[in-house]
Amino acid sequence: MSARALIGSGLLPVVLLWQSSVASPSAAAADAGKVVAATEHVVLTLRITDTQGGLILDAKRSVAKGSNALQVLRDTVAVKYKTFPDLGAFVTGLCGVDAPPGMVWTFLVDTKWSKVGIERVTLEQDTVIEWKTR
Repeated sequence: MSARALIGSGLLPVVLLWQSSVASPSAAAADAGKVVAATEHVVLTLRITDTQGGLILDAKRSVAKGSNALQVLRDTVAVKYKTFPDLGAFVTGLCGVDAPPGMVWTFLVDTKWSKVGIERVTLEQDTVIEWKTR
């Protein structure tokens, strides 16, 4: 069928063009590095324990390197918190469990009590975050 016949029948000829996106081996290596950086992940181990209420949760997640710990926490479990201008987010409840009277939710990062609020923690490497009431 000729091009004129195709056009008259409502069918249009399609021409596909292919162009290599790789100009040189060094450009290919640079592009490969960008792909790896864009998909780099770390593992967050999240442990939540409230011995008085009986809550025990132990979970692992693969998250994008550089993720904000508060956002990952919110994406993983139900979180209640209050925000204070100087301190940031103060977690008052996790998984539907509020801290018992006279206690607060506190957290450790890689076995050390955190000296910053959860929203200031950035996940740059495999990390364990443990939440406890005390």
